[in-house]
Amino acid sequence: MRTDKIATFVRASRKAAGLTQKEFTIRSGLELRFVHDLEQGKETVRLDKVNQALAMFGMEAGRAGSNGKRRRTGRERASSSRRVCPGPFRGADPGDGRWPHVK
Repeated sequence: MRTDKIATFVRASRKAAGLTQKEFTIRSGLELRFVHDLEQGKETVRLDKVNQALAMFGMEAGRAGSNGKRRRTGRERASSSRRVCPGPFRGADPGDGRWPHVK
């Protein structure tokens, strides 16, 4: 979504819900100034706060060019590259002869 589309969506959804900007800020936990800037289509708003506003209506915005894919954290990358020996050999000491591929 582009900024002007997000602004239009948030404004229309808020009004359809019967909320003033002040009531919306109370329910969403956002500041009044941010909601005003967002609804005016300000280009430099924080994505996390935009998503906080959109979450009120069951929506979420992603980064441009992300194609809906979330970047993995360092911890996720590390855990996916760990090798764990499956089956009855899990946790065994590689030098005790119970691992078939270790001599």
